[in-house]
Amino acid sequence: MDFVELSLKSKDDFDAAFDIMLSTNLSEYLKHFLLPQPGDWPAQFYSRQVIYETLQKYNKYTEASSALQSQQQSTSAAAHSDHSYTLSYHSGPDKENATVNSDQPAILSLMPRIGPLHISLNGQETLFHKFRDLFEIIYTKLFPKSKLSKTPKPWRISLSLIRESVRA
Repeated sequence: MDFVELSLKSKDDFDAAFDIMLSTNLSEYLKHFLLPQPGDWPAQFYSRQVIYETLQKYNKYTEASSALQSQQQSTSAAAHSDHSYTLSYHSGPDKENATVNSDQPAILSLMPRIGPLHISLNGQETLFHKFRDLFEIIYTKLFPKSKLSKTPKPWRISLSLIRESVRA
């Protein structure tokens, strides 16, 4: 296991993170399985950009190679019915039944998703902003010498919500 410090504030940062991640044995795992990638909104946005760009490049590559293959097949067997567009799915790294294209980039097996933590944090933030006046009163009672800012940090929102639920 290795730790690499990255800011993850741009698409290039996520691209670098994926390069580091896929230089391990994880890329071999991703040839056979899908991997959910939980994260907040920026993590989803930038990682999806990288994945979609890779998918577009891969589609252009496969379209060119399939056009070449279809030209070769049409000259050799004009009357043969071709169902090469169908895929047989499998689970696990069963080498005999695998129809996964080995040229497919491993990054296409990542699924960026919003995780339960971020759903909870987004819900707390929405609730807080909807009832901000009430929570400002609660906060000033908890901390009489300080005032609640217009854009409080998430930990202050959680503190106000937890304190109010304990009192109730």
